[in-house]
Order: sequence, then structure tokens, then C-alpha cells
Amino acid sequence: MGAQDADSILHSRSSVCDGYSNLFLALCEAAPRFEGHEEIYAFKISGLARGVNLEAGDTVTDLNGHAWNSVYVNGEYRFIESTWAAGSAEGNSFKKLFLPIPYFLAAPELFIYTHIPSKGDSQQYLPEPLTHQEWLQLPHTGPAYRINGMRLLSATGLKPTSHNMLSFIETDDDYMELRIELSANLDVSTGGCRIIGHICPGVSGPPMILYPNAVARLPNAPHSDQLKASPSVPTSAMMFHWDEVLDDRNKRIAVFRGYLPRGESVIRVMAQMSSDSEHCYQAIQFRVCNHGSGRRHPPPG
Repeated sequence: MGAQDADSILHSRSSVCDGYSNLFLALCEAAPRFEGHEEIYAFKISGLARGVNLEAGDTVTDLNGHAWNSVYVNGEYRFIESTWAAGSAEGNSFKKLFLPIPYFLAAPELFIYTHIPSKGDSQQYLPEPLTHQEWLQLPHTGPAYRINGMRLLSATGLKPTSHNMLSFIETDDDYMELRIELSANLDVSTGGCRIIGHICPGVSGPPMILYPNAVARLPNAPHSDQLKASPSVPTSAMMFHWDEVLDDRNKRIAVFRGYLPRGESVIRVMAQMSSDSEHCYQAIQFRVCNHGSGRRHPPPG
């Protein structure tokens, strides 16, 4: 990849995250030069993001593997993720998919699930910033989580961090239940939402790719490190139903129930991101350890 400064990116029309964030920053800095545009307070942040190279609960991390932006608007900080909003990597190719809703002016309390600065807790813009250890224990949320206005209400065995945010899951009776709130005004732009849940025994659905030349190992993880992905992942579907709309807030609740095998699994909830597409994308993913017998878990298939 060539130079990543803003001028080079405009000429080459090709970039990685460093170039995206440099270009966004340059555009914000140029705004006051044009009539009718006020000054935009924008910043570039380097750190770690949960993309295709990181699973929920992993302890091997590249602490400077990504870059994004923040802006100060209307008295508060919000995040801009230009790289992810432009599309996604699929193998060795890039698929264009413009997704402004999850990544434009993202709130700090949602953005923290996928991004953490490598230095400076102040750039999290949270009342109580997380350590990297706490951040790695959070569930892994994807764009379908934000675009459908999701919020995790409860999960069997869920353990909060000292900041009352979500962590890894442990259970001892084979049973797993998730309750996820969705906004009926947001889910797939009011076109409805197809949502599914999977239990993946011992492996994760998305492929795992590591960059061993720039990693840091965090000790004392609550789970064993590096569950390896498989090209064809055996899964068991979770039972699913909708609860009634709660109240005038126009919320829906999706309830998932399932039985776990003994040992470690990955729980994935997938959802549509477009009402005109049948494809489901990751909404939220957990690393789970079941200390029970696992006898109630059906064979994968």
C-alpha cells in the first residue's frame, strides 16, 4: 500500500484505515475555508478494533492495528469509522458496502464494544474508561447490532465488569438464554429483521487471522486462548421467539434459548442489515464456558 496522506489517497483512490482517517481529518480541517461552514473539531485515534482478525475473548491483540476519528459536536464526543463504513474484507478481496448508520457519529458507550485506543483513556470518552483486559472480555458486536438498534438485556451466566459492562459467560447447567432488545423504528430501517442464533461448539464462525509481528499477550484470561476457526463450522440453532412490544418506546425483545456442550463454545446472534437482502451479519458474539455435563446439548449438524 502506498502513501497514506490525504493528497495521495485522493489521487490513488486506494487506502487502508490510516489513509481513511487522515483524509477525514483533512476534510474537517479544510471545512472553515468554505463559506457557510464552521470549524469542525476532529481528531485521529490509533488503537485496536474487533474486526476480522479478532474473536470475542481473544488475548492476542495488535494494540496499534487500526485508526479512526472522533469529533466534538453539540457538546459531546462522537466517533467516525470511515474504513468500516466503506465495506468489508472478504478473503483477499474488498467488498464495497456503504454503511453510514452504525459508524457515523457513534456514541462512546456503543463504540467501546469494538474499538479501544492504544494510549490515553480519555479518548474513550467514557465516565469510567475500561482497561484493555476488561475490553477484551466484552462481547464482540458487529454492524448488525447498531443498525438494528440492539441492546443486550440479559444473558444466563453473564458477569459484569467493575464498570457494569458485559463480560464473558460461564454456566454450570448446560442452559443458555439471551434477551436482546431491538428498536422497531430502527430494525433494518423498519423493514423488519430476520435474526438467528447459533451455538458453535469449540470453534468460532468467522475465520481467525493473526498478525504475530505486532502483538501483546494479556495474562490471566478467564478462558483458554485461541479457539480455532473451521471452514465448515458445526452449529446448533438456538430456539427463538419474539416477546410483545414493551410500551410506547416501540421496542421488541428477541429471546434465544439453547443447550450448550461441555467446555467452550461461541454463541453468535446474526441479523439482517438490509430488508432487501437475505444475508445475515454478526450482531453479537460471546465466548462461553459450560461447566455442566453437556448431556442436554444436541449433536451439531
